[in-house]
Amino acid sequence: AELLAPVRGAGLGVIVFTGYDFEEAADVDGFDRLWPMIDTLVDGRFDARRPELRRRFLGSTNQRLVHRTDRYRDPALWLGERIAELQVARDGTLRMLGAPSLVRAGVRALQRAAP
Repeated sequence: AELLAPVRGAGLGVIVFTGYDFEEAADVDGFDRLWPMIDTLVDGRFDARRPELRRRFLGSTNQRLVHRTDRYRDPALWLGERIAELQVARDGTLRMLGAPSLVRAGVRALQRAAP
């Protein structure tokens, strides 16, 4: 919760991916301090046998969106083409996030391009 206070103070939105069902997450120590800082919580464990093909940012169909605020409630925000994102840290570290199949393809492409 301490990490999210400045984010909320800057007016930015917060989406949290837990890997837990909401009911399990709510039982974790400190969740009561975290929940007021969250706009949307994505719950549920990733299940590779149930790939999510319609909703972006979610990995599998068993995952739910739990909206505490209206900021990300619009279903249109979650529908569309699956994407992958490449992040470059200040120290040059690369990190790829997104749809698992796209991340794997991106990693292979980066490996082929490496000297």
